[in-house]
Amino acid sequence: MFVQVLKFNSIAKQGLSIIEQAGIHIAEHSTQQDGIILRSQQLHDYVFPDSVKVVVRAGAGVNNIPVAELTKKGIVVLNTPGANANAVKELVLTSMLMASRNIFPACQFVSSLDETGEGLEKTVEQAKKQFVGRELPGKILGVVGLGKIGLNVANCAISLGMRVLGYDPHISVENSWKLSANVERAHTMAELFYQADFLTLHVPLIEQTRHFISNKEIADMRRGMALFNFSRADVVDNQAILEAIQNKHLSCYACDFPDAKFKNIPNILMFPHLGASTIEAELNCAVMAANQLKAFLTTGEIINSVNFPETRLSPIKAHRVTVINDNIPSMVSHITNEFANANINIDELVNKSRQDVAYTVIDISTKPSADLLKKIEQINGVLRVRSLAHE
Repeated sequence: MFVQVLKFNSIAKQGLSIIEQAGIHIAEHSTQQDGIILRSQQLHDYVFPDSVKVVVRAGAGVNNIPVAELTKKGIVVLNTPGANANAVKELVLTSMLMASRNIFPACQFVSSLDETGEGLEKTVEQAKKQFVGRELPGKILGVVGLGKIGLNVANCAISLGMRVLGYDPHISVENSWKLSANVERAHTMAELFYQADFLTLHVPLIEQTRHFISNKEIADMRRGMALFNFSRADVVDNQAILEAIQNKHLSCYACDFPDAKFKNIPNILMFPHLGASTIEAELNCAVMAANQLKAFLTTGEIINSVNFPETRLSPIKAHRVTVINDNIPSMVSHITNEFANANINIDELVNKSRQDVAYTVIDISTKPSADLLKKIEQINGVLRVRSLAHE
């Protein structure tokens, strides 16, 4: 069976090789693709062909993908959480060091000097006191969100001798195991606001986190706190941040999302979206995305989906039918009845759900007929049906 993937943006060749070695064709222009792999391409105005079954982003955020629309169409959306975690962690630590040691204004000062020789040395010695900073050991770091990135930041800060408070009411069991035992649990955001010298945000941008940090939250923060945002731009209210910097309620704000209103404002550090911009992170994202895309298209396995249930599967022994459907009562019985009517025994069945959608995987020893697949497609609430075979 011919399977094709449409590629947007530049994807590391190591990732593309994984897709091609699975017998999947990669195209840069297509109207009949089975999947899409991308990085930053905006898809909100893109018209998706009916053939598209999966979209995978080589990165964590999916704000450039119309996830809700695709969910209704039964299109699985995958991302690569954690692939760029170390790169973002390093940028957070860089920001913390720059803020605590006043590195950026100090470098600007030296670059502005016209003196040379002994005159330069004398000016530097006289002025360096204005850039006296603070060392990190013993300082308190508050971490909001203990996913892959927040976890790495917290653990690294512990190794630097900092006291770390972590807040995440939805931390996964896996991340709990990986989190340093020395990271203290904060039960409320207020605990972080009252105590932290530095506060770093690592939360997804959803409706509940839009302007997560605004005037009200800043007013509750310890005066002189440094705030770091390497999540998404709209997690904070930029106007509120600007006012807090200008009235010195915040000592520093560092982010990866430039805003014109922040230009040339002292104590604001803006990076040109460098979070995942390392050779290693781009490679990790590409390889991870490629493996997940390959797994879904060849076996039906769903790994790191933002809209469908995580579904780890055993290898296909003979034939496999996958069904994406609305999460409503009696769907499994309606689907399995069609197999019974076709006199086909079910070897193994997996059924998982996530909010309004469900995913059913049925392994059988007999190749399903086109008529059987059509009857399953016609069941009210079924969004997509696929037939896969062992190769």
